Amino acid sequence: MAHREVGSDHHELFPVQELDGAPRVECPMQGHSVLFSECQSCEHGTVVRVKGAALPFVLCPSDGPAHGLMPGAPDAEVITLMKPVVTVRREQPVEALIRTFMDEGVTVAVVVDDLHRAVGLVTRNHIVLDHHGWTELRDAALSMWPADSQWHGAVESESELFLHDFLRSRTAGDLMSRGVAYLRPDARISAAAKAMARTQLKHLPVLDEENRPIGMVSSLDIAQWVASREA
Repeated sequence: MAHREVGSDHHELFPVQELDGAPRVECPMQGHSVLFSECQSCEHGTVVRVKGAALPFVLCPSDGPAHGLMPGAPDAEVITLMKPVVTVRREQPVEALIRTFMDEGVTVAVVVDDLHRAVGLVTRNHIVLDHHGWTELRDAALSMWPADSQWHGAVESESELFLHDFLRSRTAGDLMSRGVAYLRPDARISAAAKAMARTQLKHLPVLDEENRPIGMVSSLDIAQWVASREA
């Protein structure tokens, strides 16, 4: 299976700022500030909007040290903000996958093979059956749990049999997205932000050289990092 490494090129995040009554951004291509409207028409940059920031940022290629978010401060590697990653086996039934999401308090997991190498990504949005979404399937899964489980409480009914069959017979490997977009530990945070903006993904796993997951980076992690640098 082909995975895609993202965030390996060098980019920097440059903030859009109100200067002289107009939004402007420092352009690394021209070496001076330009109007944001001019920046938007450039083919080199990507506009990135992060939660909690009043104005967007522009991600641009750069050969020099990063200075977009904090003058003089270098861009950081994703390993500095990555969080623990949750993994599941591809043969794990959907019912157990739901249990994992609830027990771990996450919405995404990396699917791994017998050697713990990443083979896909599965999220709560993958857990659907016809018009039944996460909430209904979660409730159906709860009714399948043994009486001594802390989550037990629902009683199985005829109307749930169809859902229970899906939960028992389908696996994480059946639902996952294949061809994982991923980061290496030394990828730059700014490049990870660009990758998320381009792929519309909110989470990217961090893989080692053997393609084994060692962490997870989310758009929220990046937004908090941006906010801390501007504080």
